Amino acid sequence: MELNPCPGCGGHFKISEGDSHRYIGATPGCWAVFHAVLEREYSDPAYAVYHNRTVDAYAVQHPGTPSPQSTQSVGVHLLGLYLAIELGLDSLFITKLMGRALDEIAFHWLTPPTEPYTYTIQYVYESENAEDHVARVKSYSDSIWSAWKDHHSQVIHWAGELGF
Repeated sequence: MELNPCPGCGGHFKISEGDSHRYIGATPGCWAVFHAVLEREYSDPAYAVYHNRTVDAYAVQHPGTPSPQSTQSVGVHLLGLYLAIELGLDSLFITKLMGRALDEIAFHWLTPPTEPYTYTIQYVYESENAEDHVARVKSYSDSIWSAWKDHHSQVIHWAGELGF
């Protein structure tokens, strides 16, 4: 089977003619795996414990190229990871804060990490059951947050603009 490297996460995915996202830098094959993971999370609450972290980690791992949309996407999703991982805030509350952040914060482009990522969405996709899925999402999102360590102080500053 021929595989295509994803420019965002660096993983290798089946070559696909499917759609991707207009500014998230992912191959159609990687995007399809992400949607399969989302489908699993939407269809069974046992898989959705860290749903927000799945979305935030994937978006941050696929920053695309500098544009107003991609800049805002990376900023707000890094903020979501910080609020969840470091502050332990509830996902519904984080979603509301992210909406505020989009209105109140002037995000700027953050240069993505150059080191290869420890995990890709494929790691989450290969989970064997709900418990394994949740553990893998936690590891995946923690590793993405850690990979962006050079920008943690900026994300903390943005959180401060929201009162955190």
